[in-house]
Amino acid sequence: IQSGIKDAKKRQQYQDGLALSIYRQGENALKNNDMKTAIALFTRISTIVPNTETGATGLYDAIALYMQASQWDAAIASIEKFQQLYPRHKYHTDVSKKLSVAYLNSDQGVKAAQEFEKLARTDSDYDVKAAALWKAAELYEAENKSNDAIKAYQDYAKNFRKPYTQRLEAMYKVAQLHQSNKADRPSRDWYQKIIKADEKALNNARTEQSRVITSTAYLALARHEHTRFDKIKLTLPLKNSLTKKKAAMQNAVKLFGKASVNKNYEITTEATYSIASIYKDFSQSLLASDRPDNLNQEELDQYEILLEDQAFPFEDKSIEFFEINLSRVKEGLYNNWIQQSHKQLIGLFPVRYNRQPKLDEYIATLQ
Repeated sequence: IQSGIKDAKKRQQYQDGLALSIYRQGENALKNNDMKTAIALFTRISTIVPNTETGATGLYDAIALYMQASQWDAAIASIEKFQQLYPRHKYHTDVSKKLSVAYLNSDQGVKAAQEFEKLARTDSDYDVKAAALWKAAELYEAENKSNDAIKAYQDYAKNFRKPYTQRLEAMYKVAQLHQSNKADRPSRDWYQKIIKADEKALNNARTEQSRVITSTAYLALARHEHTRFDKIKLTLPLKNSLTKKKAAMQNAVKLFGKASVNKNYEITTEATYSIASIYKDFSQSLLASDRPDNLNQEELDQYEILLEDQAFPFEDKSIEFFEINLSRVKEGLYNNWIQQSHKQLIGLFPVRYNRQPKLDEYIATLQ
C-alpha cells in the first residue's frame, strides 16, 4: 500500500511539473505577443494532465484570451470543458459569468438567459443574483420566450424586494406579458398585486417611476371595468339591468379616479376623458333604454320624464369632466384626450363650444 501511495505521489509530482513547464511556455509566448500559441499551450495542459491545478489555471487563462479576442465560439467550448473538468473549482462561478457573456456576444440570447438564471441561483452576492435574474428575464423577453420571461420576472418579484421600484417593474412586466398573451385574468391579478404592493410601501420607497407603474395598473383595471360597463345593456326589467350597469359605472369611475391621483399627464387626461365618457354613455343608455309595453300614453310620458330626470344629471357630470380636461390647455397641455374632450363638448354643448376661435388659436400654437 505504501509503495502505491509513493507511486501516486511521484506521478502527481511529475504531472504538476509537466503542467507548470507547459504553462511557463505559454507565459513566454504571451510575452512575445503570440496569443495563438499561448492559448494552445494553456489549453493543452488540461488535455494531457487535467488533474492538476495548473491545468485549471491554464484553461481559465485561455478562456480569458479567447474572450479578449472576441472568439466567442472557442470561448464557449473552453468554458464548457472547464465546467466538465473542474465543477468545484474556485473559478467555477466566474467561468459561468463568462459563459453568459460569451453566449450574449454570439447572439445566443436564450442560452445566455439560462446561464444568467443559473448565476442568480448560485451566486452568493445579493446584487449579482438580482442583476443576473433581471438580465435573464430581459433576454427571454427579447427572444419572445414570454413564458420563460414571465417566470423570471415572477421569481424576481418574489425573491428581490429591494429596490422597491424594480420589484414593482418586474410585476408590471408580468402583467404586460400576460396581457400580450391575451391572458386577461392573470394580467388583472398582477395589476392587483401591484396596487397591493403599493398600499404596503413606505413613502420614502416610492419613486416617480413606481407611481407611474401604480397609476398604470389602476388604469388597466379601469379600462377592463369600462369595457364591462359598455357591455351591460339596459333591458327590461330596468331595475335589474340598471343596478348592474350603475355598479360597473361606479367601479370604473373609482378606478379611473385612482389612476389620476399621481397626476401623470397622459394617464390623468385619459382617465378624465374616460370618466366623462362613462357618464355620457350612462345618460344616453338611460334615455335609449327599453320602455315597458304595458303603459298608456300618459304613463309613458311620465316614464319618459322620470328617465330624463335621472339621465340629465349624468350628462351634466359628463360635461363637467370634459371641461376639466379642456381646461388643461391653459396649463400648456394638449394631447389627443384633450382634443377628443373638446370634440365631445362641441356635440354636447354646441352653443358654447362650437364657437371658440381664441381657444382654437391657442391649441394650434401647442401642436
